[in-house]
Amino acid sequence: MVAARLAFEGISKAFPGVRALSDVSFEVRPGEIHALLGENGAGKSTLLRILSGVFRPTEGDVKVDGVVQTLRKPEDARRAGIAMIHQELQQVPHLTVAQNMFLGHSLKRLGGLLVDRREQERRAAEALAMIDPTIDPAAPISTLKVAQRQVVEIARALLDKAKIIAMDEPTSSLTPSEFDRLAEVIVRLAASGVSIIYVSHKMDEVFRVCERATVMRDGKVVGMGVDLRTTAQRDVIAMMVGRELLLEEHHSHATAAVCLEARNLTTHRVRDVSFTLRKGKSWGWRAWSAPAAPNSCGRSPGPTG
Repeated sequence: MVAARLAFEGISKAFPGVRALSDVSFEVRPGEIHALLGENGAGKSTLLRILSGVFRPTEGDVKVDGVVQTLRKPEDARRAGIAMIHQELQQVPHLTVAQNMFLGHSLKRLGGLLVDRREQERRAAEALAMIDPTIDPAAPISTLKVAQRQVVEIARALLDKAKIIAMDEPTSSLTPSEFDRLAEVIVRLAASGVSIIYVSHKMDEVFRVCERATVMRDGKVVGMGVDLRTTAQRDVIAMMVGRELLLEEHHSHATAAVCLEARNLTTHRVRDVSFTLRKGKSWGWRAWSAPAAPNSCGRSPGPTG
């Protein structure tokens, strides 16, 4: 049996009046791309904040390669080989790629008086060469596409010799072709032995790049070590929402009362969109979104995040 690279053991987190996590335990293997799934409010973000040293658990331990880690601040996580790539990239637009990669721990020369920009660019180029050598470390990061900026964050993690990289909704702003490129990078990282925790609402992408999943609901683990190669998407979604989602045919309820109707909507994001919502039907932008609390029309769309 392969020893765990990362282990959460009995993690609980309580805030005043709220228990955000309850006895969360699961493991991530070396070189594994492991999905962390759940609806908004399931506890995923709280768990990642504990992993990255932003929050401290009320109870439980985080282990890396079998050793309990005390993660009081993000710097502790970095020293433990843990890197976090946020949905909103934490980069400074007017700085170069290399400067962003060394943000917070610049290389110095002349006894610490000056930043060694040449050495930073050399080391940044070495890290970038492993995943995308076309990115110029001397270029302003504002000139890069979003997908390239994601790669820069991954290269920054490699600079820190990260053994574990947590990715929170890394493809939320990417086109399908940009996701294809990022997926190749993620798979290569895993092949090199880096463990990836992958958080996404895009189930097609999850099933494409991830091997196993941990499913959370209401701060608890409801599915641990789920094999995504042998488990259907609808079964994973049922774990997330707590019930099976029934597929409705387009012709059902065709004669039901119309609750909402839109015709030829156009904005800067969409063009000529029309739809009808009938009583008793659920509808949302994401096919797997769960119905929310009933309203006067029957059902309202599920959460969007």
